[in-house]
Amino acid sequence: MSNSNGNSPAAAQQAAPKGFRLLVTLLLQGVKSAMPASTTNVVVAGKAFTVAQLEAELQQMLDLFAAVDQARRAEKAALGALETELPAFKQEVRDLKHAIIALLGSKNPLLAQFGIAVHKQPRALSSQEKALAAAKGSETRKARHTLGKRAKAEIHGGTPTLTLGPNGAQIVPPEPILGNGQK
Repeated sequence: MSNSNGNSPAAAQQAAPKGFRLLVTLLLQGVKSAMPASTTNVVVAGKAFTVAQLEAELQQMLDLFAAVDQARRAEKAALGALETELPAFKQEVRDLKHAIIALLGSKNPLLAQFGIAVHKQPRALSSQEKALAAAKGSETRKARHTLGKRAKAEIHGGTPTLTLGPNGAQIVPPEPILGNGQK
């Protein structure tokens, strides 16, 4: 089934044709409706075409545009389906990877055949590298004011003084004023 310009209904739902596609569409409409009935052959670039051949040639061009549109819609649909399913696929692949590692062991060379890197032990650091790493860590902790659990355990808040009035409302004591007029 085709509409007035010879395109399928799916192509009619597309935005208005532009550029070369618009030109081909208009040429096809002109050949179908405005070509004089007495015209039997039209010479194009030195080659003679019948009106039916011209219509077929122009329609073939438009059909290719429609095929591209359909492929783009199919691609969008497939990408949408993939984006929907991708998190589940990734989780399944992670689980499979863990299962294969559990089956074969983390250091088994057969893991490479599954595309899984063999777990390597980190190289042992020299005493100089260890000392440098400890110094850098200490400097970072000082710069960021981070404390370990022992240092944090030594920090305690003061004991609050709370005075309640006869109606149960809290009475806030005035702040002490120092000798020079400052609080």
